[in-house]
Amino acid sequence: MDILKEIEKGEGKTLEFKEEMPQNNQIAKTAVAFANTAGGKIIIGIEDGTNEIVGISSDEIPKLREAIVNKIVDSCEPQITPDIQSLNIKGKIILIINIYPGSKKPYFLKASGMTEGTYIRIDNVNKQCDREVIKRLLLEGEHTPYDEDINRNFTLEDLDLKDLEIQLEILTGKEFSENVFENLKLIKNENGKKYPTNALIALLGLNDYKIRCARFKGDETGEFIDRKEIEGNIFEQIDMAEKFLKAHLNLSGKIEGLKRKDSYEIPFIALREALINAVVHRDYSILGTDIKVSISDSLLEITSPGSLPGTMIIEDLGTGLSKARNPAIADIFKEAGYIERWGSGFNKIFSECEKAGLKKPEIIESSYLKVRFYRPVVGDREIPGDTKSYREIPGDTKSYRTIVDDTLTQDMDIQYAAILKYVTEKGHIASKEVESLLSLKKTRAQEILKEMVEKNILEQKGKARATKYILKIK
Repeated sequence: MDILKEIEKGEGKTLEFKEEMPQNNQIAKTAVAFANTAGGKIIIGIEDGTNEIVGISSDEIPKLREAIVNKIVDSCEPQITPDIQSLNIKGKIILIINIYPGSKKPYFLKASGMTEGTYIRIDNVNKQCDREVIKRLLLEGEHTPYDEDINRNFTLEDLDLKDLEIQLEILTGKEFSENVFENLKLIKNENGKKYPTNALIALLGLNDYKIRCARFKGDETGEFIDRKEIEGNIFEQIDMAEKFLKAHLNLSGKIEGLKRKDSYEIPFIALREALINAVVHRDYSILGTDIKVSISDSLLEITSPGSLPGTMIIEDLGTGLSKARNPAIADIFKEAGYIERWGSGFNKIFSECEKAGLKKPEIIESSYLKVRFYRPVVGDREIPGDTKSYREIPGDTKSYRTIVDDTLTQDMDIQYAAILKYVTEKGHIASKEVESLLSLKKTRAQEILKEMVEKNILEQKGKARATKYILKIK
């Protein structure tokens, strides 16, 4: 039964357990939180902490139903009407209280008022809302997304739109102007005066909307190897974050014909999808918190402020289901070619990692949404799903890895293959070592090395006697 599977998973964003009817206002608070978020079920007859079905007496059910309805209807504003059903599971009866996502947000406890009594559901906790979240819920109740609402902290005269216009014209091949921005809900006209919307402020990277990147030493978060606080417009931030990722990811390569084909340890298309998803779907109503990109020895994590939008739950990701928290921003990204197809992002993330033989990325939801990628095993240990081994290349400060492939000699010159295999294992090669390796004279050894440099297979480092050749990183 589906309900048994839900119970086994334990409490979460859409599920709460009670062994018996609580005496305080807890059941009404949970109803408010569910109605303001993605809906959910309160199940009575489950022992909290153990997830064990203890059941309730069948004689209690009529009185319990009435008490639950009265408590929720009388305590919540606007009115929330629960849908209650009983279920017999192996002789034990549980009561399931279904609370559906509301359309008249924000819902709050009457006795506390909107300011103090509004709650949303984050993971398995009912969290009291601050002013900004209440404002967002009010907009949702009016069916106005936060990003399309006017931002009165800025005037249009304060903003320089030229760089963003030029960038969008390059990305889309279309002309952008103030009128186009208005059509795209980036600018709104109110009483004859034009104002920027929150979407335009986000695209410009104002309001302290940033991406923070960090590479940690080992698997601890106490010591940095590198970190960057990225500002600028939203497209510049994505570009800089991608460069940070590339600078700190290991690169592997193999020879196909006479060309070296390089790829990152985690498929970059998956990382890019996760980064774009973080930018497009972050909760811009949460101020003072940035998108975070963190890399440790074993993990790479991309974290975006805000839980999943609307009624979405983690299980929906990768199924094609799509819900745009920020439709104006999402439309711009679709127009600019960053989004290929609605709802395809997480499916692409999962499938690309599966094709690369990596562990499936983990999605963690709390007051943020985190996509956690597992990096391949470092060193000479085998990478899951890969029959080749990866080795660190000595003396390379970029610390990339390359595949030692015994089929290297196929489809290419035997001499090239021998040199490449040597460089792969040793990290570099000199002219004298080529002479010895291939039993060649000095002139011919130098000719081969020059050819491999010209064909972008090798790269020359140093001069005169100190000249060495390493694999070319493209």
